[in-house]
Amino acid sequence: MSISKLKRLKVIRAGRNSLSGPIPTGIGECQSLEVLGLSQNQLEGSLPRDLHKLQNLTDLILWQNHLSGLIPPEIGNISRLQLLALHVNSFRECSQRTWEVIAAKTIVIYTNQLNGSIPSELGNCTML
Repeated sequence: MSISKLKRLKVIRAGRNSLSGPIPTGIGECQSLEVLGLSQNQLEGSLPRDLHKLQNLTDLILWQNHLSGLIPPEIGNISRLQLLALHVNSFRECSQRTWEVIAAKTIVIYTNQLNGSIPSELGNCTML
């Protein structure tokens, strides 16, 4: 069974396990999802681009994994997002667009491989 078939699923909390591999493709089809909590696992790869389809998502908790690449700008389109916890991963880049539109009240991204200056667009995060 594919996770994309779980249309009414509201909460995934599977932290502190030994889950490995990428975050499943099709996670964006779980349109009722409010909490995606997969911290302290062995997940790797990049964040799925279809995360922006999770318009009911309030908490995206993916800290302490082996996730890498770009923090996709589409995350900024999740209008109900309150908590974005991506710390202790290997993200290298965060799009300027992400900071322009993100509505999260709490953003935790320390211990990654981000570089450069703090973007002025962070000032647009009025709920922070």
